Amino acid sequence: MKSIRNLLMRISFRTVWGVAWRLILSLTGVAVIMIACMMCYAYHDAMTDYRYDMRLSEYVESRYCEAKEEMGIYDIRTGKYTIKGIKWVVKAGPDDSLTVYCKDGKRGFLNVNTGETVIPEQYMKAWVFSEGLAAVMQDGKIGFIGPEGNVVLPFRYDYAYKCGQQVDYVFRGGYCTMTDSTSACGLIDRHGDWVVEPMYDFIFVPEDGKYRVVRNDGRYGLMDENFEFIFPIEYDCIEYAGDNGVLLTKDGRRWKAGYDGTVLEPFVCSSIEYLYYPSGCENYPEDDYIIEECDATYSLSGFLKYGLDGKYGVVRSDNGKVVIPALYEEIDMVSPTLFEVQKHEDEGWILVDTDGNFVDKE
Repeated sequence: MKSIRNLLMRISFRTVWGVAWRLILSLTGVAVIMIACMMCYAYHDAMTDYRYDMRLSEYVESRYCEAKEEMGIYDIRTGKYTIKGIKWVVKAGPDDSLTVYCKDGKRGFLNVNTGETVIPEQYMKAWVFSEGLAAVMQDGKIGFIGPEGNVVLPFRYDYAYKCGQQVDYVFRGGYCTMTDSTSACGLIDRHGDWVVEPMYDFIFVPEDGKYRVVRNDGRYGLMDENFEFIFPIEYDCIEYAGDNGVLLTKDGRRWKAGYDGTVLEPFVCSSIEYLYYPSGCENYPEDDYIIEECDATYSLSGFLKYGLDGKYGVVRSDNGKVVIPALYEEIDMVSPTLFEVQKHEDEGWILVDTDGNFVDKE
C-alpha cells in the first residue's frame, strides 16, 4: 500500500512539473514575442516619425525624421509625402514658386505650391531662383537655368567660397555678383557680361536691388545702382538701416547717413552709461593710479561711456562730442580729469585726459 502511494506521488510530481515547465516555456516564448513586437513597433514608429519643420506654402510643408536624419515634403491637402529622403530644403522667396532641395548629395528644385519635383536633383550646388534665373554648379563651373531647367547662361563662371562665407549668386536689380578664377568679385548682367570687373573681395546682395555693400582688404564701401561709390571703401563696417540710409562705422565712431551721403544722425552707439570718478580720498597712489581702499565717494562726471561692437569709448554728455573713440576693451575714470583705458593688444592700461590725449604715467 505504501509503495503504491509513493508511486502515485512520483507520478503526480512528474506530471505537475511537466505541466509547469511547459507553461513557463510557453509564457517565456509569449513574452519574447511581445517584446520583439514592441521593439519592432517602436522602431517602425521612430523611423516613420516625421515632425513639422517649416511651412513652404499654404498647403505644403517640410517635415524632419530624427531617426533617419532626413526630411520629407508633405502635402497637407492629401495627407501624403510628395518627396522623401531629402537632406534639406530652402524656403522660397515671397515671389518665387520654386526652391532648392538636396537629396543624395545633389541639388534640385521643387514647386512649393505642389511639393512636387520640377527639376530633379543633379547639380553639385544650386541657389534659389531670382528674377527668373537660378545659379547652379556643374563640373565645377557655374551657369544659370530657367524655371524649366533650360540653360540660359552657360557653365563658364568660377565658384568661390571666401573667408568662410558663400557668395550669393542671385540676381537683384538685373545684376548678379560673380567671381572669376582668382575668386575676385564683380557683377554680371542678364546676358552674362561683366558690368563691374572682378576686383573686389566681396560684393553683397543689395538692399532693394540698388545699393551694394562692397568689401576689399577688410574695409567696406557702398555702391549705387549705377556702380558708383556713394561711400568709398574705407569704413570698418556698413549696415543697412531701413529705407532711408545706412550705418557707417569708422575708427571707433558710428553715424547714420542717407543714400545721398548726407549725415542723418551724427552719433550712434549700441549702449551708453554714466561715468563716475572717485573722490573723498586724500591722495591718489602712484602705483598704476589705482585708488586705495578708503572711504571714497564717487561723483558723477560730465562724460558718458558708450559701447560699439564690444568696444568702449567716451563722449561728452553736454554736446555729444566724442573724446575717446570706441577702440578699447574697458574704460574707467580715475580722477576728474583722467580716464584709464584698457588696450586690446596686450590688455595693458593707459591714461587719457579729458581732451583725448595720452598721458605718461610718470
